[in-house]
Amino acid sequence: MSYDKLSICNSALIRTGNTPVAVEGDGSDEWMSASDAYDTMLPVMLQHHDWGFASTITTLNRSGASTHPDYTDAYYKPNGCFHVQIVWLNDTPCPYRIMDNQVLVNANNGVVTAKYIRTPGADQWPDTFVETLRLFVMAALYRGLNEDNGEADKLYDRAMKHMALASSRMSQEDSPRYRVNSRLLAARKIRRLGWTR
Repeated sequence: MSYDKLSICNSALIRTGNTPVAVEGDGSDEWMSASDAYDTMLPVMLQHHDWGFASTITTLNRSGASTHPDYTDAYYKPNGCFHVQIVWLNDTPCPYRIMDNQVLVNANNGVVTAKYIRTPGADQWPDTFVETLRLFVMAALYRGLNEDNGEADKLYDRAMKHMALASSRMSQEDSPRYRVNSRLLAARKIRRLGWTR
């Protein structure tokens, strides 16, 4: 199912007992409250978790020499980047630092790529993500438009729990990480924790 800002805001308005709007930016209190909540919470949600549907990989463009003493090269962060997840140098993960909105690495004339979170098209949003965003907008509407702080607090808490559930569901789409089971690791753990009977 495809979503957009107007449909999510109108759904939140209806669920909080308010009048939906016909068009975006109509100047009404309803639109200003819903739009502000949507614009505030969408980037917060995208930065909260390494959402698979919001992740992409791109080659970075060098901006010049790094001013940081531990890194030689500075690269532009990708447009629309909320959060860098990993950086590769010639397809191998490498150390990096974000400073002054740039990615710093020791590139040695290699190819630098990054996996990052950006705002995907609303047609790519899973239903659980959309419902969480709607709950956050509803909480803001209860607080600002309906002046019901008690209901706003309840819905905000519900939205936070829903976001944790959505994060967990999205994480299940990744391949599992297998634990290394070895006698050496077990022995180290016993020494570190101490052996008790």
